[in-house]
Formats: sequence, structure tokens, C-alpha cells
Amino acid sequence: METHPNIDYNKFPEQNTKLYDSIDLLVNGLSTTATIVRWDLESPNKIVYKTMDNFYISDNELENFKKVEQGSFVGRKVEVCFNYDTSKLLEGVVVRDDVEKPYEGFILLDDKRLVSMVECQYSLKRKMKEENEYLVNPLTSYMIGMISRISRIKNSQRPAFLHGLYKQLVPSRKKRIVKGALNDYDNFSKSIDSKVPETGHSIKRMIFSVLQKESALILADEMSKYEQFNDHVERINSVYAQDGPIILNVCPRNYGLN
Repeated sequence: METHPNIDYNKFPEQNTKLYDSIDLLVNGLSTTATIVRWDLESPNKIVYKTMDNFYISDNELENFKKVEQGSFVGRKVEVCFNYDTSKLLEGVVVRDDVEKPYEGFILLDDKRLVSMVECQYSLKRKMKEENEYLVNPLTSYMIGMISRISRIKNSQRPAFLHGLYKQLVPSRKKRIVKGALNDYDNFSKSIDSKVPETGHSIKRMIFSVLQKESALILADEMSKYEQFNDHVERINSVYAQDGPIILNVCPRNYGLN
């Protein structure tokens, strides 16, 4: 899972006016009917077609295309974020998930944009029996679901996912941090107010601190499984291994990048 400067919640490459047109496509020299589902006019310059049998093919595959085995994610709902910003999540459906070369993968977002799996971060959408199965606020929901989310990420993509969470919980030496659900106190506070309007500010800060620390401990445990994250685990412990409530100032409001 990677990032691209032209792709996020509010940005996407300009599309050709022929988007969604039906065309006759040559695949391995054989003609078939397909629909253009993505045609970038700027970087990353992807062109993707959807064939009549609902398979998604990139323009650069047409001459030597071979349909390969698909993973278990195909057809399943996923939650998608960009640039490791989990303060808001989009939903979509996995429409291609190669388990062998060329390892291509696509997600069709609910807003009709088609993104490659390497242009975003994603995890399977958790099925809720009731909306109140977890507390509604994004921090609590995300913390409770962290272990299940991490376990659903492919092993090859898990380090990048963990590092994205780390950037939300641990400030850089310059006190900068990436904005996300794990440090969005304002959103947490509004959620609590909508359920229990009389909750005092100090109580909300204390609850937020406890939940944030628990998230950090879960993350440290997962990152300790990777040797390249030894320094990160030490950094988590140095920030959160303190007596009493966590000082919320470790998450300054002038968000930036680590």
C-alpha cells in the first residue's frame, strides 16, 4: 500500500471524456467488448477496462494478458483511506485481487472511482450486528478494531499499515503528527457530546487519553514483531510509558508529517 499525490479523498486524476464508453478491445489478439472505467489524463496515467465477464484489465496487460487466480477479497466490502489518514474512511468493493503475478488489485469505491490497491490503504469492512455494538466515536471504534484490522492486512502490506498508525500516535522530534482517527480529539469530543451532552471536558480528555494509550500499547505489541520497528517500539514506550493520564499535548493541532 502506497500513496500518490494526485489521489486522496478529494483529488483524482482528470479523466478522459470517453470514461464509461463501451469499446471493442483486443485482448491477446482477440476482440471483446469492454467499458472504460478509468482513463487518467495525468499521473499516474492509468487506463483500466472492465470486460463483459466483469474482469478489470489494465491497458499495459492487453498484449500478454493471462487471467490469474484471485484472492478471497474479491467481491468483499472494504474500508479505504488515503495517505494513512484514517480520520475519514471510504467504502468500496474489491473487484480484482491477484494472488500471483502481476499481483494487480483494484477497488471500486462507492463514489464510482476505481483505485489500485497500491494507491490507498484498505481493510475488510467489519460487519456490525447493531450500530451501537461499539461506541460510535471514531477513536474507540478504531481502537477496538485494531487487532482485527491488522490481522486482515496481507503480511507484505502490514508493516506499511502499522507505520501509518504509528504516525498518528507518536509525534516526531519536531512535535509533528499525522492527523487521523487515533488523535482526533475534536471529533471524539463531538461524538461524546451527541450521546451524553453533560459530560465534562476533563472527563472527555481523560477517556480519550486512556483509549489513546491502549491503542499505542496494541500498536507497540504488533510492531515488536518486526525488527525494523525496534526503534519505533522504544519511541512508543518513551511517549506513553508514564504514570497517570497521558498528556494530550503530545498530539499538537498543527498537524504535519513525521
